[in-house]
Amino acid sequence: MTVADDSEVPDCCLDIPFPIPNMAWLNNKKDLPPLPPSPHDNPNNLRVLAIGTLYEIQTFYLDAFPDEGQKLRAQSVTRERGGSAANILSLLAQFDGVSPFLCAPVGSRRESTRVESELDDQGIGTDFLVRREGEQVPTSYILQSRSIGSRTVIHHNPLPDIAHSEFVRLFKHQFILDSTPSISSTRSVDRQPPSPSFPRRVPPFDWVHFEGRPTPSMLSNLRWICDVSREQGYRDKVVVSLGLERPVQDMEELIRFADVVFFSKALAMQATHASPKSFLLSHALASAPHSILLATPSSHTSGAALLSVPNKEYYQSSELVKDSSATSTRTNGKRVSGFGGDEDGEFEILDLSGTGEAFIAGMIYSLTRRLLPGQPYTPSDEEYRPTADEDKGRWRLEECLRFATELAGRKNRRPTWDGLAEAMAEVGWFSARGVM
Repeated sequence: MTVADDSEVPDCCLDIPFPIPNMAWLNNKKDLPPLPPSPHDNPNNLRVLAIGTLYEIQTFYLDAFPDEGQKLRAQSVTRERGGSAANILSLLAQFDGVSPFLCAPVGSRRESTRVESELDDQGIGTDFLVRREGEQVPTSYILQSRSIGSRTVIHHNPLPDIAHSEFVRLFKHQFILDSTPSISSTRSVDRQPPSPSFPRRVPPFDWVHFEGRPTPSMLSNLRWICDVSREQGYRDKVVVSLGLERPVQDMEELIRFADVVFFSKALAMQATHASPKSFLLSHALASAPHSILLATPSSHTSGAALLSVPNKEYYQSSELVKDSSATSTRTNGKRVSGFGGDEDGEFEILDLSGTGEAFIAGMIYSLTRRLLPGQPYTPSDEEYRPTADEDKGRWRLEECLRFATELAGRKNRRPTWDGLAEAMAEVGWFSARGVM
């Protein structure tokens, strides 16, 4: 694990108009109202809202890529659900103590029944899906050539993005606590939000993640979440994160308002920077002074990088290990090892391996469940002082990076999302810490 010299990290002095998120409160959420019954039946659950996309992926396996006008027979066809936000929640739902909710546009009821049922079956709340009647489900068609291993992707998305006015109508009764309703785990895309029940100063979600997409409303939506949270007095109790696969409009402004920013490795290396470290450092001045900036690993077995802006610390994981017999590396050192894979090729529009999404899910889980209070989210907090017993088992930033890197590597080695949390438990990630 490498740590940057203090002189390499610029002092950040932006006047961010909101309190710094206090992660310590997540360990003692006694004031939370009860959630409805299963699958979100624990009032102390971590509530994660992810805002992004939901679509289907159909893969056609061919002996060879067809010539123009040629008729071919597929050897096999597979179907799976896609979308960065949906994939992140699918993995988080596997961990105990997490209540995930998805906000995304969906097609007509007839077209979307299957994907929505799959979300429900996984325990992902669907209250905040926005119905587009008369439209189809967005679909990615992948032509996989067995002869040379190439993949050609055709993406079709007929759905309009969620406008800012729609976003405010959807969430104003959740975030404005004078009339905040409870969150239901049942499907409710065609009805108004439920009746109020939350007390004041308790946020409806502990973590809000935005899938960074080139939509005109994303900055307005992100700022609205931050502004309302500050006005309602709980900005320090909700973490806002942003995932960026490629450059988007108003990127610097988006980064300024996010507490945690995930840059894809492809984005970090496309810029005029020799390494993820220099890329993250270049964005430090534009980011919030309490933020964490990360470069996610890629399916090329490339490792991840983390910059803690308030601590002026930099950590970098090793490349993902290809050896299937590799186990969790838990010793102190300058590198982090994890599982790897042999997915070939970067893809700008569709993350075919899910490596980056698994990494984001791993960081969300590890940061919220076992991050040592005080830094980086509470550098000025004088009220919370953990006891010695509370300190035991908490994860440091480098351990959070190690956990997320190994989780990403495990996903890179398998075609589905099933069983990843169980696999992490089997190698002892949770037994010694009393979590999950």
